[in-house]
Amino acid sequence: MKSALLADIGGTNIRFALLKDGVVERIMIYPHEKSLTAEKAIRHYLMVTKSKPSAFVVGAAGPLKPDGKISLTNRKFVLDLPKLCKIFGFKKALIANDMAFHALGVADRPDTQKACVIFVGTGLGISFIQDGRVFPTEMGNDPLLNPRKEEKEIQAKVWEDVISGPAFLKIYRSLKGNYKPVMQSREVSYLAHNVRDPYAIQTYKIIARCLAKLCLHIVRTKKVSVFYMGGQLLEILRLPVGQDVFFDSLGKVADALGIRV
Repeated sequence: MKSALLADIGGTNIRFALLKDGVVERIMIYPHEKSLTAEKAIRHYLMVTKSKPSAFVVGAAGPLKPDGKISLTNRKFVLDLPKLCKIFGFKKALIANDMAFHALGVADRPDTQKACVIFVGTGLGISFIQDGRVFPTEMGNDPLLNPRKEEKEIQAKVWEDVISGPAFLKIYRSLKGNYKPVMQSREVSYLAHNVRDPYAIQTYKIIARCLAKLCLHIVRTKKVSVFYMGGQLLEILRLPVGQDVFFDSLGKVADALGIRV
């Protein structure tokens, strides 16, 4: 294999890179737009980089269908692998739910006989590992259990409504009376970490409690012993108040769990 095109297709951005001789290079990011398709994005990237990769490896934020297609969960965007291979002449290709790749990154570790990987970006990704095998899920779209008052106020119906990038913004605005100047979830993170804005801190507390509730549900139903967490959950768990609320909400169960971030 001379080179491979790598693609990470999320709900907000499409990221491309080239893998050549074991080195990842030429990383580029394409924000989603209405007219953007996978074919247009790939064609532009290959034109700009003047590259002709022989293989294509892609992870996308949606369930993989038997015909090699993935429709994004949070956006009207379809990735048709057989069609793309035909158009661009890729001789080898691999497609999977993006959470499968996140889980594969830790699946060979000795503590993952029964583990769960939770990753937060535009959506909430949840994947399970059992004895080295990876099982991606769409559990982020399962109904939210026992919603509290603040969760009802933002009309949260599924886990993703309270644990995701957009949830930062939605919860913050709800607490502050639909305060508009804050336009992105990263602004809420800035206000929490650098300004100690009380509404941002409360947003972190709500998400931390919901995360703990999700983990307790997974422990009860899937009997996992280790959680690997990434993405915007790092923002929650590296702030002392978020960390405290998360572990307090787990209660005694926390003593028997491994939490890796």
